[in-house]
Amino acid sequence: MSIATAKSALREILLPITTTYGSGPVGLAKVYADPKEATSLGEFPAAIIALAPQVEHRIAQETAGAFGLARHEYALRVWLIVGARHTPINELVRRCEAWVEPIIAALMDNVTLNNTVTYIGNGVDTLATYEEQTIIWGLNENEAGYYG
Repeated sequence: MSIATAKSALREILLPITTTYGSGPVGLAKVYADPKEATSLGEFPAAIIALAPQVEHRIAQETAGAFGLARHEYALRVWLIVGARHTPINELVRRCEAWVEPIIAALMDNVTLNNTVTYIGNGVDTLATYEEQTIIWGLNENEAGYYG
């Protein structure tokens, strides 16, 4: 399956997810399936989906009877941006933590991304990984940027 198709399916899975912080339910303001679209991130929370940088992607050959098959193994990364870094850190952490369970639940409910991939995760014991940190997106590396 194509990377673009998988990114589009992941976008459709993320769009309806909501969580609660502040005064009530919060949904994603924007979900970008193409990082080139995400040049201006004025609305939070926003998600950007891209092929994971600095991760080895590969195409492996498998044998199935007389037909050789290729398996494309790649990693998508989703940057979930919950606010600008000048927001108090305790608020940014609270916003980040509120998204973990709803996103994981949505992925567990749809591990084939609407049949666009064979499975997500490593196929053994890891569905997804995540980390919380400052995100530099379209800024000078010395600027604080966003958080997610």
